[in-house]
Amino acid sequence: MQNSYDHYFAPHCKWWSSFWSKSDIQVPDHQVQNYYNLMQYYYGAASREGAPPMPLQGVWTADNGKLPPWHGDYHFDMNVQMCYWAYMNSGRFESGKCLLDFMWNLRATHRAFAKEFFGTTKGIVVPGVMALDGRPMGGWGQYSLSPVNGIWLAQHFYWHWLYTMDSEFLKTRAFPYCQEIAEAFEDILVTDKDGMLKLPLSSSPEIHDQSMRAWLTPNSNNDLALFIWLYDKMQEMAKEVGDEEAVKKYAALRQKLDPLAVDETGLKLSPDEPLNESHRHHSHLMAIQPLATMTIEDAAEKKIIEDSLAHLKKLGTKRWVGFSWPWAACLEARSGDGEDTYKYLVDYINRTTPNGFNPNGNKKGPFTLDANFGASQAVHAMLLQSWGDKLRLFKATPEKWQDVSFRDLRAERGFIISATRKGGKTSWAKITSITGRPCKVLTDFAGKIELKAPAGVTVENKDGLIVVHNLLQGQTIELLSK
Repeated sequence: MQNSYDHYFAPHCKWWSSFWSKSDIQVPDHQVQNYYNLMQYYYGAASREGAPPMPLQGVWTADNGKLPPWHGDYHFDMNVQMCYWAYMNSGRFESGKCLLDFMWNLRATHRAFAKEFFGTTKGIVVPGVMALDGRPMGGWGQYSLSPVNGIWLAQHFYWHWLYTMDSEFLKTRAFPYCQEIAEAFEDILVTDKDGMLKLPLSSSPEIHDQSMRAWLTPNSNNDLALFIWLYDKMQEMAKEVGDEEAVKKYAALRQKLDPLAVDETGLKLSPDEPLNESHRHHSHLMAIQPLATMTIEDAAEKKIIEDSLAHLKKLGTKRWVGFSWPWAACLEARSGDGEDTYKYLVDYINRTTPNGFNPNGNKKGPFTLDANFGASQAVHAMLLQSWGDKLRLFKATPEKWQDVSFRDLRAERGFIISATRKGGKTSWAKITSITGRPCKVLTDFAGKIELKAPAGVTVENKDGLIVVHNLLQGQTIELLSK
């Protein structure tokens, strides 16, 4: 080294001190607490701004003189996305920026892929299996070459804006990137006899493996949920940037999508096929998690969610791998069931190695990092959820966690939140608004609520829904149980 050890050690300590200061949680379960802390370390060690994002094994790949498992590539039919589920709630935005900058800089490569493989005249398509230079590597065609993988990736651009409320990022990155993803489908989608938009070929990762049965009747619920999400969020972002023509355009496209396919088992794989077997990839439930286009706040959708999760349990875990458990935990958290969220989370952690790696359930196979961060997000979802227009505190916390707290977790629409739960009831919450957007809090305070706030800020308690009035940009309030 040209410089001394101390020369490098000082900035190293400063960087990690800043990293750990972003946020933290305290739960009364040492196994979950230690695993969560370790996963935050994984983010700091494996995903830093200015470097490539995490591939399947991140910086811990052991190739033993050969090609690493799965060639060390990027899988976009779930793996990369799940790796980056948890950075937003924890406020570690630099870790996520690593992925977004990388994909932004590959747009020219992905425009070429869209044109050469799909025959598009505009827009970008992200390969499902991708090399470091952005080019497709191939694999099972149903998934490695599915054009919808890029929609799922685009969600991270949207999320990054939604949690930071960075208007410049929205205008220069999130909206343009998602728009290019959407534009490619203007050439790919076809109109059926009823005027509805369909993919020529549809699938659902990774059901029926590489067999001909893997081609499902269009549109699969996986594909359809992604289109519903895309056209809904394009309207939202277009409205934010003042592009009224784009709002009208995507509203019209949204009207040309069928409803999701549903039967007595809940969400199906496709219009004519329910899920009839245990399967590792919960892609037919994308609308629930991570897309949240279907939520428990609508009575009909709540019933579908309950049926879907009951059917998932009935089919069992025989064909699950590591990431299946954290994904199921996040699904249960969306339903508000803290007990099953906790069960799936701990079942997963018990399948990991002493250093926290996920060898996909059997402690023998090659590990992947996706489930690690899916588990982190399950913990976040137990403590704080902010989909829709509400901040939900401790809405999926298991009964055994009577005393829990978190500091400076981030929420959608630009809120920084700290909260404490004592004796199974919320006792304190501190909320800072980054942008001054409407603030509604759903939690179970014990007794009456005392407000500490700047002059002019008031709260209204509507049967447990706390509506905060006149909370301006940069202001902080505290809610305390009397």
